[in-house]
Amino acid sequence: MPKKSFIKTLLERRIPQILGSYLVAGTSLILFIEYLIEKYQFPSYYSTLALFALIGILPSVVILAYFHGTPGKDEWTKVEKVGIPINVLFIAGILFFGDSLNIWKINKDDVNDNLPNIHLLYIGSPEEDHGACYKIAENILSNNEGADLFALSESELKNLRLNIESKLLSEYYNQNLITQVLIDNEKISFINNAIKEQNNLKERVKKIYDFFEKPTHIIFVWIYSIKSNNEEIIKYVADIFGGLGDGFNKRIRHKMMAESINVLESAIFDAIIYHVTAKENLDAQGEIVKVDGNYVYINSGGLILKKNMNLIGYTKWSHYDNNGDGFTDKDFSYYKWINDVKRALDYTKNSDNYTIEDINFYQQKYDWLTSDSLRSTAKGELWLDRFSYKLNVIDIRDTTIVAKLIDLANPWVEINVGDQVMLD
Repeated sequence: MPKKSFIKTLLERRIPQILGSYLVAGTSLILFIEYLIEKYQFPSYYSTLALFALIGILPSVVILAYFHGTPGKDEWTKVEKVGIPINVLFIAGILFFGDSLNIWKINKDDVNDNLPNIHLLYIGSPEEDHGACYKIAENILSNNEGADLFALSESELKNLRLNIESKLLSEYYNQNLITQVLIDNEKISFINNAIKEQNNLKERVKKIYDFFEKPTHIIFVWIYSIKSNNEEIIKYVADIFGGLGDGFNKRIRHKMMAESINVLESAIFDAIIYHVTAKENLDAQGEIVKVDGNYVYINSGGLILKKNMNLIGYTKWSHYDNNGDGFTDKDFSYYKWINDVKRALDYTKNSDNYTIEDINFYQQKYDWLTSDSLRSTAKGELWLDRFSYKLNVIDIRDTTIVAKLIDLANPWVEINVGDQVMLD
């Protein structure tokens, strides 16, 4: 009887068909995982792990196909009883211990970069600290004898939290950030107790920051009703401020008043959007690419903006020493700085609106800049309080922002191409 060819044996045992089916199923699984990564922000390395597992288990698939591919019942061989468990244990070991052994070489920083930003939101009416709400209500309280601030009821706060949570889920759907409105009573009680026990605002935020496992951003919303002496609601007030990361070194604050809780809810939602956007934009800066009268065109530079947002534009100067002689190069940036300071100096000297201290400041700066022994090599100096201006976004065209000039910090400030822009 002639010996069967190896290829014929493989065909009889249906190995090509089984491997083909396995390939189609494995490819479908990888594509499904890629969909989950894109749609629901699963970690990007999941697809790599799945691909390794599919390839790693291939020897077991080949063994099973070879010994059980033919029709009918087959006994388990020694190759199967030993080979398949070894293959499975090998894959399990690599999956569980591969990263610690640097087999995967997964960059944990890259993995963390793909994790969503968590913006934690506390909405409450703490009794121990009213924030700036008394200041906001000062005029109404002084004109209504016996009026005072009152905490919202638990049902009012619950409705407010749920409504804002629902709006935020829609606003940030399918984006790489999470806005987590605190609704759980235990978590809210922890913050209320932290407010009660810790008077220092920075330490209070730090305690809350650690308890909630270091969220990217914490937004606090203080809200109260103003009631007359016969307990009729006059208005609602809210104080909104944010703690960014470990501490409270950067802060944006919104103080607001409204006739009804519904109007205030809408205003609070807009303020939260502003806070989240500001946090996402902290490290981003735009650049002015065109000036047309009171209108400027800005390269967004990564800024995430919406219409009617306010921006700060500012002059930025640099000193260089490209020839390495130890002295500032007499280049364009150097002469621009001199001209800008000279313009400010001349204006303050000829105006009654500036003090002798202002004049001396610019005179000293001018003398320093025109000194032959100038050794400054500042790579980017800016004076936001003296050479800046406010802008308002009126249009967004892809990566180009159109903004209108609102106000100059001082009359001598000029807007130039190359000026920097950041969130106000």
